[in-house]
Formats: sequence, C-alpha cells, structure tokens
Amino acid sequence: MFNLDSHTVSGLSTAFSPYGTLGGRKVTPSHLDRFITPVQFQRIAADVQSWRDAIREAELAFYPMRAKMQRIFMDTVENPFVKAIIERWYELTLQRDYQVYKIVNGKKEVSRDLSQQLQEQTWVGKYIQETLDAELYGYSLIQMGDVSTLGGFDGFYDLKSLPRENIRPDGTRENPGEPILTSLVYSISGIQVSTRDQIRINTEEELITLFNHWIPTRNIRGKYCGYGLLYNIALCEILMRKTNEWNTDFIENFGMPIKKGITNKVGEERDQFEAFLASSASNAWALLDKNTDDDITYEMIANAGTAWKSYDNFIGRQEAIINQLFLGHTDAMKSTPGKLGGMVTQSKDGFGISLVEQAINAKKVKYGDITKTSIDNILAPACRKIGKLCGSQLIKGLFPLGYKFDLHNDMEERETRMRKNSDMRVTAEWVKLFADGGKKVDVNELNDWTGFTFEDHVPVKQLDEKRENILEKVKTPESIKPELDTE
Repeated sequence: MFNLDSHTVSGLSTAFSPYGTLGGRKVTPSHLDRFITPVQFQRIAADVQSWRDAIREAELAFYPMRAKMQRIFMDTVENPFVKAIIERWYELTLQRDYQVYKIVNGKKEVSRDLSQQLQEQTWVGKYIQETLDAELYGYSLIQMGDVSTLGGFDGFYDLKSLPRENIRPDGTRENPGEPILTSLVYSISGIQVSTRDQIRINTEEELITLFNHWIPTRNIRGKYCGYGLLYNIALCEILMRKTNEWNTDFIENFGMPIKKGITNKVGEERDQFEAFLASSASNAWALLDKNTDDDITYEMIANAGTAWKSYDNFIGRQEAIINQLFLGHTDAMKSTPGKLGGMVTQSKDGFGISLVEQAINAKKVKYGDITKTSIDNILAPACRKIGKLCGSQLIKGLFPLGYKFDLHNDMEERETRMRKNSDMRVTAEWVKLFADGGKKVDVNELNDWTGFTFEDHVPVKQLDEKRENILEKVKTPESIKPELDTE
C-alpha cells in the first residue's frame, strides 16, 4: 500500500506552518491545507471604491494578488438573490447523469457499467461543483485529500477547495501561470503547484500535482486566469445592497409614523416616560416639553410624484443583469405573467422553443463542456495514477484509457429526436414522390442515409393477386383429390 504520510513536502518554514509535525499533522502532497496558517480572513462592507481597488491589486505588475477580490466575494455569495441563482446555476450541471463513453467507428458508445459506477461515487459530484466554482471565483485549487479503501468506500472522502485568498494564481516570473499556495495572506513565497505533465513518478512535484488540481478560467488582459463571474456580479450586489439601505431609510422616515411624547415631568418620572416612549415600538420617537415650540416633521416633497418606485426599478435592473450573466436570460429566475408565452421562437432547427429555455440550455451546455474538459484532462489521468499508487482498482478503473466523460442532456436529446423525426418525414415524402412517379429507391441507399434497416415490401396489388390464385386452387376439386385418394 502506498503511504502518503511518508512523503512530506520539503523546504517549508515552520514559523508560517504552525502545525509543523505536531500531532502527526505533516504537510503532505494530499494535505497542503496543513501549510495554511489558521488566521481569520476578515470580511468588509464593500463599496464601489473597494471593488475598483480589488482589480487594481489583481493587475499589479509585480506580485499581483487576489485577496481583496476574494474578500468581496465572501459577502457577494451571501446575498439572498445571488445565492438562489447560484443554486439554480449548480442544478444545470449537477442534476445531469454522468456518462462514460468511447468513440467506436465514429460513433459514441456509452458504457452503462462505467457510467453507473461513476454515478455511485459521491465525491465526483463534489469535484464537479468545485470545478464550477472556478467559473465563479476565477480559479480553484482542488485538494483531493487522502484515499480511503476501507468499509467498502474507495474514494476521496475529504476532497475540498483550498482557500483562494491564500493562492497567487499568476505564479512567479520564473514559473508564470503555476499557482503558489501561501501560508499567510499576502505572502510572496509558498508551495508551487506545477501544471505541467510530469514524467517521473513518486517525486514531490508529481505527487503535489496529482493530489492538487489547478482549475483556472479563461485569461484576460494577459493574466493567467480570469476574475470569475462574481467580479461582475459583485458590482450589482453592492448597488443592490446600497439601494436596500436607502430604501430602508425611506420607509423608516416616510412609511412609519413618528411617536411624539409631550410632558412637563422632570427627574425620574421623565426618565420613565421617555423609556416607555422609546420601547413601545420600533419606529422613531421624540420627547418634547409641553410648553415648547419645537416640532419634528418628516414629509415628502410635494412634487416627488412616483420617485419612490425607483428603488424597485433599480433593484430589478440589477437582478436582470445577474440573471443574464448566470443563466443567459433576464427572465430565467422569475417571469412576468403573459410575457413568457409570447417569447417562443424558432430554434436553429426550426422548432418552436421558448427563448428562456434556449438560453438556459446554452448555458447548461457551456458549463457542462467546461466540466468535461477538466475531468478528461485532469481528473481522469490523475485517478489512473492515484489508483495504481494506492492499490485501488476502483479509482484506477473509473476512467479507463480511451474513455471520456460526458453529461446527459435531456433537451439536446429531445432536439436530436425532433430533428431526426423531421428528417425522416421529409425522406418519406421524397420516397413517395419517386414511387408515385414509377421509380424505385434503392433500399441500401435508404439504410445508409437514415440509419434504419429497410426491406423491400410486396405491393398490396400483388398480395391480392396471390390470394385470389390460392382461393381458386382451393375451390378446384382436382386440387384436393390426390389428398383424398391417399387416405
């Protein structure tokens, strides 16, 4: 059995690695998280200025960092609307069945046994979710963790994504694009995770690469990975949060009555009256002397009109932008009565499909393709090597050489079936036209064209002639006389 604990990561500073070798918590290739110093990553109330500062930090010429960006994202994903749409976004990929297939003679052949075996691995779904998170946050460094082969469970039971604030995705000038895991946020040095294919086996660099999978996103402006969807979403979330704060102030000032107390009491009696006034409800209050001329009034200006509607209007526009970014359509999460029914158009194959359904399916295909690429190019080769090292035939055989990973797409299959039915209808009309014109279409040609097996049939007229001949023979006494003689 391959023992990972015997392969510790060398060259680490014990000052920045508080666990060190205490209690057996060694920093191993399968547990780089033990190198991270347990310091709380503080949240902030982000505003537009901090949002701009975050991208400036990520685009520094020397030692670019992503800490400010990830700090903003911590609260962005906690926005109720953003959280709900992210859950829907996950469902587009995570609720699809897995398929393991290979190409034979140009056709896709799905292995039901391998697909079912992969579907039973609960950790695979978690891996796919961490892969999708890279699209949100800009990158993911997935730590596979230890391999369990006990209790009938073969798999990675503690798989997780390492904290992104401790990752420098752009690497160093010597090894650009190869991420560095730091012990402390804003540290310059740390553990470098190579993204190159390794030749040697059981080396420290190879083992780190096998057990820690780097998932970047499409690079922009010369960077080695993108900023993620959440950077664009964060601005909308900041504006929505600020608008909600202003709307709350509006409601408190103009939607709630102000309690006004008037008294001539003094001393302890006045304090008791004031305490009662303050605690009787949560709306604003004021305490005045009976003989005072002071007054407090909150009024809307006379010509305000319907300006109060601007709050809902502005928040609705931000939600529409988030819908568009995540799911491809402004009405993907909520609809206006009577609106979606008229939003049906012809797809590329001429079928009437809702625009929302077409947009969501396009996103489903896009993010499914991203997942498939990560599994085929990173997870599958790693599983074959890790399974061999750790003696797990199950992990080794999840993705046999020559097989690829896919995600079942119901809508795509439905469109394919509709397209095939439409083609068959056209073919049938075409064959009938030739038959009516006295021409015969070659059966082999039809077989190759449609993929179905056709056979020549006997025309109805010929069948009727044969039946009449048989009946005539039965009616003739001479035709049955030899049979009577033999008895």
